[in-house]
Amino acid sequence: MSTFKEAIQSGLEEYLQALKRAIEGLTPTEIRWQATPHTNHIAWLVWHMARVEDGWVSRLRRGPTVWQANGWAARFHMDPTSGGAGQTIEEVRAMPEIPLPDLMAYFDAVRAVTRHYVVSADFPQY
Repeated sequence: MSTFKEAIQSGLEEYLQALKRAIEGLTPTEIRWQATPHTNHIAWLVWHMARVEDGWVSRLRRGPTVWQANGWAARFHMDPTSGGAGQTIEEVRAMPEIPLPDLMAYFDAVRAVTRHYVVSADFPQY
């Protein structure tokens, strides 16, 4: 029987590996693809998923986000306070062109903090 913590760790790893498989080999043009003129492109979605996880975990651990503390906002030439919520489609389209490996490096940095938090967290036993 696995513990609650092991279930969280397993789910996080499955999620990240599935994302990496889904975007593997995409070209810069493909990561900017939008299904309709009013939907977010793939690069924005990857960035947003990382930012959401970063925000949730930073609140749980009561620390700064990886986005701000490690200079990712400056590196990507983006607003350090933005998480993507409430952005217009024009703002989504205006996102700088960030190579997919760089986006995933940010996601991996966030996930490293998430892993550390989950390992050190004192979850109740069920």
